Amino acid sequence: MKLKAILIGSLSLAMGVTSCSLDYDPVSDFSEVTIGDQGGSGSTIPFKNRAEMLTQYNAMYSRMRDNQEHWYLDVMLLAEAHSDNAYGGTTGAEVIPFENNSIDGGNSVLDRDWNRYLSDIATANKITYYIDSVPDASFQQAERERWKAEAKIYRAMILFDMTRIWGDIPLITTVAGDITAENIEEVYPNYFPEQRPAAEVYAQIVKDLTEALPYAPESNATDKT
Repeated sequence: MKLKAILIGSLSLAMGVTSCSLDYDPVSDFSEVTIGDQGGSGSTIPFKNRAEMLTQYNAMYSRMRDNQEHWYLDVMLLAEAHSDNAYGGTTGAEVIPFENNSIDGGNSVLDRDWNRYLSDIATANKITYYIDSVPDASFQQAERERWKAEAKIYRAMILFDMTRIWGDIPLITTVAGDITAENIEEVYPNYFPEQRPAAEVYAQIVKDLTEALPYAPESNATDKT
C-alpha cells in the first residue's frame, strides 16, 4: 500500500512538472507569435527584421530544392506518360489516367499539384509583398531588391508550369489580409481569386522577369540553387 502511494505521488509530480514546462509557442515553429510584431498603431508587422525575412527567403529555396514530387516527377509524368513516351511506373489508380488519357478533375496527383503550386506562390508572395516594409535599418536596400527579384523569378517559374498544365489559373501576386466585417468585400477576392486567362498569366510572367532582371544575382556555377 505504501509503495502504491509512493508511485501515485511520483506520477503526479512528474505530470505536474511536465505540464508546467510545456512550451505553447516553440521558437522553431513559424507563427504570428514567433515571427512579426505589433506596430505602434496596432497593425501587425509580419516580419520585423532581416533575420525573420531570411527565414522566408530560405523557405523559398527549401521548397525549390526539396519539394520535387510535384515540380519534377509529376511534370514528367504529365508530359512523358501522357504523351506515351514512358509508362507511369505503377498501376495505381492515380497514375493510370495519365497513360490512357482519362484524367479528370478529381485526380489525386493533379489535386496535390494544384495545392502545392499555390503554396509555392504564397511563399514567394510573402517576400515580394512584405520585404520593402521590414523595419530594419541594417537590412540593406540592395539585398532587399535581390531577394525580391529572386522571389519574382521563382513565382514566374511556378506560374509558367501552372498555366501550361491548367491554362486559366488564379493569378495571385499579393497577400490576403485579415477578414473583418468592414473589409470582407475587399479582401474576399484575395482568398478566393478568379481564374485568369492564360494570356494574362503570361503577361505577369514577363512583368515579373523584366522587373527582376536588373537585381537578380549573377549565375554561379558552384551554387545550383
